[in-house]
Amino acid sequence: MEDVIVVTMSEFGRTAKENGNRGTDHGHANYMLVMGSPIEGGKVYGDWPGLEREQLYEGRDLNLTTDFVTS
Repeated sequence: MEDVIVVTMSEFGRTAKENGNRGTDHGHANYMLVMGSPIEGGKVYGDWPGLEREQLYEGRDLNLTTDFVTS
């Protein structure tokens, strides 16, 4: 297990605000978790823009702050 790294992510996010049916739609951004012995833990990478309406993408989605493909 000392050489194992686990990455978990979703192909799409969910909106931060409910839709008209009190559910959520596919969203703009998401998160991913990286775990394992080789990972230096206790850190959050990227920026947290917040959940206030003016901080959300188009007023309803998490704002994308980090592109994991190029990071």
